[in-house]
Amino acid sequence: MSKAQARSLVNAGGSGVTPPVFARANNGAPIFTQAAQNPAAGALTPATSGSIYWPWIIDARKILGASALDEFYMYYTTDHEATHANSGVWLATGPTELGPWTGRGRVYIDNTVGEQTETASVFADPIVPGGLVMLYQQQDVTGANGVQSSNYATSADGVNWVRGGLAIDVPLNWPNSDGHTGYAIPQTIGGNLTAHHLAGGGNYPMFAMSTSTDGRVWTIDRRHLTWQMDLVGDGRRVEWNSGYVIRWNGQLWWIGLASNFTSGATPKDARIVVAPISDDLHNLTAPTQVVLYPTQGGESTNYRALYAFIGRDGRLYLYYQCGGSFYVAIAGGTA
Repeated sequence: MSKAQARSLVNAGGSGVTPPVFARANNGAPIFTQAAQNPAAGALTPATSGSIYWPWIIDARKILGASALDEFYMYYTTDHEATHANSGVWLATGPTELGPWTGRGRVYIDNTVGEQTETASVFADPIVPGGLVMLYQQQDVTGANGVQSSNYATSADGVNWVRGGLAIDVPLNWPNSDGHTGYAIPQTIGGNLTAHHLAGGGNYPMFAMSTSTDGRVWTIDRRHLTWQMDLVGDGRRVEWNSGYVIRWNGQLWWIGLASNFTSGATPKDARIVVAPISDDLHNLTAPTQVVLYPTQGGESTNYRALYAFIGRDGRLYLYYQCGGSFYVAIAGGTA
């Protein structure tokens, strides 16, 4: 560990600023499963997906107002679906941060160009009040420099979406990259809209960060995000495309997956970890700490995606996927 990292660890943990401490919610049982998507009468077709992946929650009432179908929206997608027609983005709605969730069916699939519409990340539109923007990955997009790209769509109600086009692309001839910019994690920190994402696929990927002012056009930072295996310390790497930055007790923290070198739908040997992150969001600044381990109940080490969300009660809700189920853990206190 460098002297700078040691100082960061002292500042983050030695002066009373501690990371969020989580406890499993719902008695450790999943809040949503592939087998029980609970579609409502009249749900859009197809009403259920063949797999579930990438839970993403928004406070729908806060953004959409009285027109929202319920208080909270949870978007999810298929998981590396081989047949494009079966892929896409599904919606479930609920009255609380924990549900119970009512399936509304598939709300989006990009049939214009490319295939495998997945990993939908939804956020408030920065330029259209009351609107939403979605980033999602799509393979083989015409005009993109890479094999798999982050695209965007917009919506006024969270149900009906309009395709926008390519959002994040790698520069031409970027060394050692196949141009996979999927799995984008958009968030606003300090008034700046940023996204961590892939910059190359496979078992040994590259990671990068992009910025935007409108959520539609993104500028990639040419500085790669490193694996930071020295801070994980157990042979695993930081998975920048499976984590979220949150401000907690005055400190920026990265909560995400540290996993072995497997990609795609291959089961992972992963841990959910937390560590302080630099103000420019490019580096963890102290060793990671495991959030939830050993696993309990139906969980395994096949953690696949997660999302952190500040609830209306000021508590930090951590939604995470293990196998074909979504779970929640909660950290109390004030964000």
